[in-house]
Amino acid sequence: MDPLVIGLGVAVGLASIAIRAVLRGGRGPVHEVLLRSAAERRGGEVRQVGLGEVWELALPLERHGIAKLGLRYVRLPGASSPERMLLTLSLQRVLPQLGLRPQGVLAELGTAMGGQDIQSGDPDLDRCFVIASPEAEVVQELFRPPVVRSVFGLTRSRPGTLVWLALAPDTLAGSSQLEVMVSGWVSEHKDLRALLDAGEELGRALVRAWDAPWLETAHARGLAVGKLGQRGASSLVGVLGGVPVEARARRGPGGWRTEVTAWVDGLAGLRVVHRDTARAEGWDEDRVELGNPVLDMLVAARADDPAALRTLLACDRLAEELLPVVHGRPGSVLQHDSVRLVERGRLTRTLGAAIDDALALAKAVLDLGR
Repeated sequence: MDPLVIGLGVAVGLASIAIRAVLRGGRGPVHEVLLRSAAERRGGEVRQVGLGEVWELALPLERHGIAKLGLRYVRLPGASSPERMLLTLSLQRVLPQLGLRPQGVLAELGTAMGGQDIQSGDPDLDRCFVIASPEAEVVQELFRPPVVRSVFGLTRSRPGTLVWLALAPDTLAGSSQLEVMVSGWVSEHKDLRALLDAGEELGRALVRAWDAPWLETAHARGLAVGKLGQRGASSLVGVLGGVPVEARARRGPGGWRTEVTAWVDGLAGLRVVHRDTARAEGWDEDRVELGNPVLDMLVAARADDPAALRTLLACDRLAEELLPVVHGRPGSVLQHDSVRLVERGRLTRTLGAAIDDALALAKAVLDLGR
């Protein structure tokens, strides 16, 4: 199915949940007492929303990547289990768009997304839930064991409870909205506390799972964490083998993009790119002929001094390190001041390899200049 259609379905499903939750909910005195008790214990407030028809608990958290948490009693007319609890969490990360619903339940969110079912890799989770997203590969990376445990933790205090999740990123705000619905209205203090704790733990687990591949790569290669979550970006910085390096991932209108930059001085006016990139930029016909049939076929190069450029690229080691970066990853470039490796998507498993490839090319250029 077209990702745009799936994405629209996700948005429709989220809107359906939100609208119905606001318009119809529980407003009994027991609900208000339970929510106010939780607010007093956790430093939050209880307010009326949806034209004053629904009580909502609002907790400002500002910890573990969670900005705030809300909880309300809602009713979904026509649903098999109309009485539900709705948890909303604002997460300080731009996470992938996804929906999760119980297997065998004709939930609004699942049908809106065309019944797509992504396999998380955890047999228990895949047996119990349908997962849908236009970003299947990224979502699979997200369902690490702590996230899976947190999903099941939502039902620990009330066995047999049904669970629905919806996660929607907001690129401009640099955050994501997590909505968690569980079946049945909570009527005991302990169950309400358990639900709040489980919801917060799920939010923490999602943030940690999102950060984990970049933290692991930073630790493995001795890099510092520049950003994790600010404005939706992730970045690592440091100096490896005398070469300053930065890895950065950001989500834009066209999706995720990862760039690894290794700074090194090169020839004046140097630019080596994939032939398709040079064609798109309109200078392929003006490229320097290198005299190497493989390089001339795969890359386009130019510099202020063509003779020095030919000498540079005549080095077998440099040519060997150049092709995986510039030809293997279109959009990447070797230029006068740096190597810039570009890949679509937010790299996780292959982030370390991308850093290694950019660094190897930068070192080859550096060694030739000595």
